[in-house]
Amino acid sequence: MEFLVLLLAPVLQITLSALKITGKLKLKLGIVAALCFALGIVMCFASMKMVLDQLAERQYHCGMPAVGAFIVGLIITFITVPLIWVTSYTKYRVKNKSQHTNHLEHPVAL
Repeated sequence: MEFLVLLLAPVLQITLSALKITGKLKLKLGIVAALCFALGIVMCFASMKMVLDQLAERQYHCGMPAVGAFIVGLIITFITVPLIWVTSYTKYRVKNKSQHTNHLEHPVAL
């Protein structure tokens, strides 16, 4: 369950970026990336708290698994958010440029 919490930010970013590319979302891709980056950091802490609660239930007093969950969350966030932003931004620019080019290729006859 803790791992699924860590994947919430990248999945949300992919969904919001797809909505932006299709024109159904007015937020800029940079804002979407920043929101998902912040959500990824929050989810790292949430995952760590979940692990700590499970360890406390089992009366296990070592916090290293919680630190591991936090570090894995940071790694996932720092790798996926920029990659998703770059790919989404590139796809958005290519789509907008191709629409603009198609409009220019077929000029209206005067």
